[in-house]
Amino acid sequence: MQNGKLTAKVFSYDLYKKEDIEKQYPYVMQLQLEHVEHKKTAKKLVRILNKNEHLRASLDTSNFVISIRSEQELDREKFIQTAQQVGCTVKPAETITEKETVNT
Repeated sequence: MQNGKLTAKVFSYDLYKKEDIEKQYPYVMQLQLEHVEHKKTAKKLVRILNKNEHLRASLDTSNFVISIRSEQELDREKFIQTAQQVGCTVKPAETITEKETVNT
């Protein structure tokens, strides 16, 4: 509050083209979360992952699949442990790790 008036902070986000993200983060892992009672728990996991500048994570809230893109190969167990720390369970059979090939 300034001078008796409410003020709002505006947050800016860097916008990236899909192609740029795919080139910068060529490794992809998808984790299927299960037993998620609240979307906010899964969203918290995505926020934690996105704090790492070498990762980009996104969440499909319709099926609770988190897609993680990285600059280097991903350690599936590390992400499962991180998910468990915030109260999420990863469905092992639905975990996929692959390296995308990027045409240059």
